[in-house]
Amino acid sequence: LNEKNGLLDTSHFTSSDSVYINSEDVRKIKITGLKKQEIIKPNDIIFKAKGLINNAFVIKKVPRKVTVTSAHIIIRVTDKNILPEYLCMYLNGFYAQKYFLKSSPKTAGLSIKNITKPVLSELPVNAVSLKKQRFAAELNELFKEQFFLQKEILDKTEILRRKITETLLAGFFG
Repeated sequence: LNEKNGLLDTSHFTSSDSVYINSEDVRKIKITGLKKQEIIKPNDIIFKAKGLINNAFVIKKVPRKVTVTSAHIIIRVTDKNILPEYLCMYLNGFYAQKYFLKSSPKTAGLSIKNITKPVLSELPVNAVSLKKQRFAAELNELFKEQFFLQKEILDKTEILRRKITETLLAGFFG
């Protein structure tokens, strides 16, 4: 695996996203010594382990041979009783974030957390039935969709307000 590989740019992904990676999200670089388990696969969870915000997102589609920086941890769910979308939602949730806050070392003088693999692997996960996991994941997606639609309405309302104001002012000064 020493040919040109891709390094995923996660800067614009938000927590709890289902991510479909395309070529714009990937920088082509030469990486030597890349192991198979370091290559992202569909349904992997990418966890931002270092930084002010430690969040996760599920990869739904990915080009071949893409990996992440050392600031991230690739979580590959192998337990058939856990849905990646549910685990991702759990990692981004209140209880996991509180656990990370208490369990992770901080960079001296800063509030930048560094969640290590051992800390992550010790996280107690409230595993509910697959039916409840699916329901929670689907509900979460609907809430996100509602949020983005509301934001879109607000953005378009602002554009309309500006146009009306411009038209009215043009009447006064035109």
